[in-house]
Amino acid sequence: MNPIPFIWTNDDIETGLHDKMVDQMAFLDRFGLKGTFFVVPCRAGTKPLTGDPKLVTLLKEAMTQGHDIQQHSTTHVCIENGTADLRMFDLMGDGSKVDYSEKRFLWERIWEVDAIKAQINWGRQIWIECFGKQSTGYRPGCGAFCGNMYKALEQLDFQWASARLVSMTGWMWQANHDDYPVRLEGPVKPFRQGKIIEYPILDDVAFRVPQDQVDRYVELGWQHWQACVKRQAPYILLCHPSGLNFDGGTGYAIHEKLLPRILESNMAIPMTLDEYHNRVVAGKFPLATPEQAYPDSQKLPAWHILSDKQKGNPYRPAQA
Repeated sequence: MNPIPFIWTNDDIETGLHDKMVDQMAFLDRFGLKGTFFVVPCRAGTKPLTGDPKLVTLLKEAMTQGHDIQQHSTTHVCIENGTADLRMFDLMGDGSKVDYSEKRFLWERIWEVDAIKAQINWGRQIWIECFGKQSTGYRPGCGAFCGNMYKALEQLDFQWASARLVSMTGWMWQANHDDYPVRLEGPVKPFRQGKIIEYPILDDVAFRVPQDQVDRYVELGWQHWQACVKRQAPYILLCHPSGLNFDGGTGYAIHEKLLPRILESNMAIPMTLDEYHNRVVAGKFPLATPEQAYPDSQKLPAWHILSDKQKGNPYRPAQA
């Protein structure tokens, strides 16, 4: 087995969270790590990032220290860039389910390419005003995406995205589904979606964990780590400020135990997500094969006209 990329990422730094960013940078410094921070340009209901010069100055300083700062949606409304994983509604509540169902046609309009492009570009323009250039990567809020999001990102000259969730175990445990299995789902290695490279995300194992559950979630993170080593895939760890500081800092307590275990395994190559992207593009780390990343005709349901099981159907398109 070869060592694998270990990438620490954090979502949801936004206007007003200067001190939370300071805390996270100090925490990473203790382990000699550089993080990838996905920052919200204009959280719905708040002023844009341009209205918090103190935070912008800190983010610029973080970049000079080697941290990676990337765009996290525009407003972080969960349906902004597509459909969230349906299991996320267990965390967001029944009200969100009803809202999603009642406004389905509205959301489908919002998910057309021109609408997604305009929304992402709003955040992109704020980003350029703050930092002088756009983010190279993009992560939508709530793991919500659709095919049109990738098309919009491509048209806006982004290079990569990090949207898809490899595991939902930690989230499901937080939603009181204690019997949810520990597993990785779908391609764990990055893959191309058009010209955009997608870097799937591991579970957040430190999201609002009560004090008496800390060790359980440390073990969950370690099991994810072992699975990634076995598959020779990157371990892209996720966390959030609200989770790190929950219940007196249980998120930090989990990372306090998990990070040394990973680093002392001698199987981790710490890096930022943008650094990993550059190494992937240079051919130093592999992408998932198309067969691993995309459904082919053999995997389509039998009732669909493009399924292999429909060969011989006179209505099946000749090019399929």
